[in-house]
This record gives sequence, structure tokens and C-alpha cells, in this order.
Amino acid sequence: MGGGLRQAGVITASARVAVDETFLSGKLSATHTRAREIQDMWLGRGGKVARDVETNMCWLDLEYSHISKEEFVEAGVKEGIKLMGGRVVVHYQICEEAVEALGRVMDAVLPTRSGEVGEVGDGMKREAKENLEREME
Repeated sequence: MGGGLRQAGVITASARVAVDETFLSGKLSATHTRAREIQDMWLGRGGKVARDVETNMCWLDLEYSHISKEEFVEAGVKEGIKLMGGRVVVHYQICEEAVEALGRVMDAVLPTRSGEVGEVGDGMKREAKENLEREME
């Protein structure tokens, strides 16, 4: 019964490289930081996110801004970015130029909302928005 792994060293070696190059080198934490930057870009343009960024994924609430997935995907194609909906997944090889292109996509799809700051779903970050509004008074 069962299936033993005969050449575990090959798998172990690849796992070791993944840990060394991704976790220990800081590449993974850099992707988390970049995902938070993308969230802030979206919020700064008046968008809303479905979930606060915790990893390398940013969950944009397209419905809140009355943006269809098709419209978002099409705007991405025009900028050379592959999008499949409101979930943006960041990889450590994504360059600054790609993030800037994503910013242009956001500019194209989000209506101009002067002075309005977006929100994180489930009420997270409402305090930050309230603080900003108080400062602007």
C-alpha cells in the first residue's frame, strides 16, 4: 500500500532553491509590498477593494465602480497587461513599467473622482478615510 518516493533528493533540491531564492532573498515580501502599492493606486483613484491585501494578490471590486470584467480586460490588452477580472496577482518579476501600465489601465476605467478616496471592503481602512477627511476640512 502507498507510494513511496524513490528519488526524494531531486524534489528536495528544487524546494530548497525555491526557499532560498524566494523566501530568504526577500523576493516574496517584495511582491507583497508591490501588491499593497497596487491596492493604494486603485484606492487613490476612487476604487474599492473586495479584500485588503495580505499576500501578493490584490482583489479589486470592479462592481463597485460599475466596471465590467470585459471592459477591464480590454483596457489591460491595450496596455499589454493580461487581466482576467478583478484579481491582480503580483509576481517578483513584474517590473515598474508594468505597474505604471496598470496605473494607466486604472485611469482608463475609473471615472474621475476628485478628492474621493476608495475603500477596502468589509469596513477595513474606514478609519484611514475618516482621518483623511478630517485633515481636509
